[in-house]
Amino acid sequence: MDRCPVCRAHLTDPVCPRCGSDFTTAEQACRQARALMRQAVEQLQAGEPAQARHLLQRARQLDGADELGVWLAALLERPWQYAAPADARLQALAKGMWQAACRVRHALGPGLRTPVYRAALTLELANRSLPFRADVAVEAEYGGGRFSTPYRIDWLLDGRLAVILTEADNLPQCIRDLSAIVRLVGLEAGLWLHCGGAAVALGWVLPATIPEEKHVAA
Repeated sequence: MDRCPVCRAHLTDPVCPRCGSDFTTAEQACRQARALMRQAVEQLQAGEPAQARHLLQRARQLDGADELGVWLAALLERPWQYAAPADARLQALAKGMWQAACRVRHALGPGLRTPVYRAALTLELANRSLPFRADVAVEAEYGGGRFSTPYRIDWLLDGRLAVILTEADNLPQCIRDLSAIVRLVGLEAGLWLHCGGAAVALGWVLPATIPEEKHVAA
């Protein structure tokens, strides 16, 4: 709060130097709202959009909507755009995947095992216009030959975007697997997806975020 809403004087303290209005409570609410919005951003980065939305609602009840609040609200309605590549087609594929996952999650509810959501999502994707292949084996090349790896892609969208459905407890390993898949296959991006929690969550894995390997000469 830069100016007194009563007399428009510049504020340097919670009490207006001109009219004496005390905005201590309002200033405290503003600080609490900003802290809650910072927590909402952290939850969004952690792949917890439902918790982020709850924190944002609490923040906006305290202090209305500033630019950060408006940005967060828009982002929570379009989670596929968070930390996304600039490529519009990749974003469209991720949006379609998220919409399909939301439909499945709404129909089946939370708390089911991942294979249940995986089977339902494959059926849902088949009813949509998204080009995809399901349960794709990942191969690698070495010394002029090819060999199979233990990695698999749940859905490969348009030959460009690898999607893996994961349990919340397995998310760190899922991100490592996606990083390996993106690098081995030479894909433009990977997307992890979780349907069993309070809401559908997703996140990107991009080549630029994968640490380069350090080769040590023998």
